[in-house]
Parts: sequence; structure tokens; C-alpha cells
Amino acid sequence: MISHNFKIKKIKFFWICFIFFFYSCKSITVLPTNKPISNVNINGLIDKININSLKFKNLKSRIRVSYDDGKKKEQIIVQLRIKSDEIIWLSATMLVPIAKVIILKDKFRFYEKFQKTFFEGDISVINSFLKTKINFNKIENILLGKSFVDLNNYSWKQISNSKNYILISKGKNNLFNPSLFFNPVSFLLEEQRIFLPDISEVLRVQYSNYINIEDNNIPQTIRMSIVYDGILRSIVIEWNNINFPEKLNFPFEIPKGFKKLKL
Repeated sequence: MISHNFKIKKIKFFWICFIFFFYSCKSITVLPTNKPISNVNINGLIDKININSLKFKNLKSRIRVSYDDGKKKEQIIVQLRIKSDEIIWLSATMLVPIAKVIILKDKFRFYEKFQKTFFEGDISVINSFLKTKINFNKIENILLGKSFVDLNNYSWKQISNSKNYILISKGKNNLFNPSLFFNPVSFLLEEQRIFLPDISEVLRVQYSNYINIEDNNIPQTIRMSIVYDGILRSIVIEWNNINFPEKLNFPFEIPKGFKKLKL
């Protein structure tokens, strides 16, 4: 005859095994690890990523921009100023000032001094010229090491990888087919791949050398590359002298005598 105590112990053991099995089959809680966890809780991962997102009012930096298309290489120095979610302002120099650009939520303006030309128009003109579909927030996100798309507006699935948490989009809201690569320790974005439907090519953006300034993590090096017309083209952006001033101005005035471009 099996004792009452033995039955109780057996029932307890059964329930412990059941609970362990049940929870081990569920998505695993997200904690910093040297290697990505398979079957991670996607919503928990997104929460960790969002916590690390840049939060600032104004940003000012000096950046070096290098372009390479395999045939020619060019480099310019750019003064960059950003008012979060409102203004991106750039002033480019090659020993002397050569151009200025200002991007607003719905407008785009620039002028350049070589040909003495300028442009003013709706930001949709950039889409027509570059044969893609972008807006102010997407431009800002690429510059700041943030996901090209809003993580909370997409459905995601995890791809198994030994180095990064890789999220790929799924579902109907999937124009750009973004693939995102996050560091498993810092949860910072290390790479994103964005499909540009109008040219049927993938833009690859890599982020490295993150630096923490005033509790904001900024990638000091950004490399963008794409194969277009059979040629690998790349742009490397290197950040320097980053700060977050309380006040910042964005001077922009088109010089007299400049001719308007038709894009």
C-alpha cells in the first residue's frame, strides 16, 4: 500500500515538472547575455531596445562624410544640428563652406555654392529623386542609430543567430522588409537592412563604436552601402564633438542670385 505522504510527493513532483515544461516552452525573458537567447520574448526585447533609444531636445556635432563608388572617393566635413523630431540642419565644407541643407517635417531646402543653385520643396520630392519612400523620421532614425521603422508598428519574428538578436518584419505592413541586428548585451542596433522597393535593392546600414554621452548612446561610425546600377556605393559617417545644448539655432538663407533647381 503506497503511503499518503508518497502520493503527495509524487503529485508535487508532477506539478513542478509540468510548470517547468510549460514555462520553458514559452518565450524567454530578456536579460543581457553574451549570446542571443533563442525563442526570446519579442515584446520584452523591444522594450529593452526602446529604453536605450536616444532622448534629447537638441544635438550638435561635427561629422566627416566619406563617399566611395569604386571609381572615386570624396570627403567633406559637415556641421550637423538636430532638433529632435523637428529639424535636421547640415552645413558642408571642403576648406570653405560649400552647401547647406535643412530638412523639416514636410519641407526640404538646400543650396550649393559651386553652381550657385538652390532648391525648396516638399520632402516628397526627395522620394521622387531618390526613387524611394522616406520621411523626416526615417532620415533622423538612420542618422541616430535607430530602427528605420517604428518597432511598435510592425510584427516581428526572430532569426536564430550566434552573435545578434535578429528581427525581421512579417505581415502586410512590410514595404521595406527591414531586418534589424541588435547587440545581446547593450540592445543597441548594430545593423539594419532596408529594402528599397523602387530600385529593388537593399540598403545596408552598420553602426559601430558607440559612445555614451549624457545617458545617450550614439554610434560614432555609420557605414551605409548599396549596390546600384551594378556598382557598390558606400558612405561612411564619423561623428566628433557631440553635445546636447539647451538652445540651438538653425540659420538658413538662400544667397541672392542663386538659380532654382528642378529635380
